[in-house]
Amino acid sequence: GGLLIKSNSLKKGTNSRMANEPKRIGCQKSFIISLFKERKLSGVWTSELASIARKYSARISELRGDGHDIVLVERKEGGNNRYVLINYDC
Repeated sequence: GGLLIKSNSLKKGTNSRMANEPKRIGCQKSFIISLFKERKLSGVWTSELASIARKYSARISELRGDGHDIVLVERKEGGNNRYVLINYDC
């Protein structure tokens, strides 16, 4: 697959929260953002995200809503895509 950079400059994402967000979701988001920060520009594959959270796309959307600039940089046949956190120093 080729390199694809999808800009997230519009800061899309979900930022609505339930007052009593399940602890599991908060833990998943914390683990995912830590992984993005550790990996920096090498990114994280969707197969890795799926092992952390079944609804990893919802967690990505929530993290975007929190202001994290997570972008799709590589699409592979079969759907194992690579995402990168652009502002990993934050």
